[in-house]
Amino acid sequence: MKISTFVLGLALSANAFSNTLEQANALFSKRGEAAQFARQAADAYKTLSGSATDSKTKALRKVDQAKALYFFGGKVSAKQQKLSVYKEAYTSAKEAISLLSSSKGVPASDVTPAELGFAHYQYAINLARWGKTNGITSSISKLPELMRNLETVIKLDETVANYGAYRTIGKTKYAVPAAIARLVGLGNFTTDDALDALFTAYDNTVMYVEELGVETSKNSTTTLYILDVLAELEERGDFCDIFRSVKLISEKGDAFIAKLFPTKTPEAKEDFKFIMDCAQSKDKCDAGDIAAGKDFTELAQSCR
Repeated sequence: MKISTFVLGLALSANAFSNTLEQANALFSKRGEAAQFARQAADAYKTLSGSATDSKTKALRKVDQAKALYFFGGKVSAKQQKLSVYKEAYTSAKEAISLLSSSKGVPASDVTPAELGFAHYQYAINLARWGKTNGITSSISKLPELMRNLETVIKLDETVANYGAYRTIGKTKYAVPAAIARLVGLGNFTTDDALDALFTAYDNTVMYVEELGVETSKNSTTTLYILDVLAELEERGDFCDIFRSVKLISEKGDAFIAKLFPTKTPEAKEDFKFIMDCAQSKDKCDAGDIAAGKDFTELAQSCR
């Protein structure tokens, strides 16, 4: 009788944990409805990490926490709040890296390269957002650390987050002037270098949209970033090829976008809106952090 009660207790505990994780995931899945759901999901993941009894589970929930905070940080407007959210996120990811590693850049015995790579990726993208919010010149000392973590992701598993390390490298090399990067000993920070990294991310994630007879990246943010750089470089041919696909997909509406990007629907809807808004007016480019601005708008309107 005691044994049966004990087994039943274990089963109920496992079910409770499962439901709690399912609830946290459900909250995160609702992030497109309101950013606060991402904040709530982050808090739920943090609680789950604190109650986990093994280091890997504890670490994976910390990575989930960082992922949810990354989304939430993008939705708050106050600078100090953004800095606080991104710091909380990269701190959580850094703690996860420690738990998932046997040594620097080496997964623990029960951890896959992709799992450790994703932790490094979450650390890097949140650190990058913190740096951008804080100001490039004020945060330049963090740039080598950011680049090292992205290179670690590539060494572990370059496919993580749809070749996300290359996407982030491209965005970073576009955003940070080469002269500033040289101050901390980093080279190859030209706009052409940024485009090379972004094409690596784009070309390796191309999917064919049969209904429209076009191709696009499986990651809408890669598409947003590469269009910005192509516009800056006045690469009309490649720009128009990619932009036409975005335009056709956008014309099909949000439901179609959700069908193409089922796990990243809020991000995809937003990215496509940023692109189409900037294409309509140079005054709408800042919302999507499209640095090419007027050049982007003029190039988009020239595409046939």
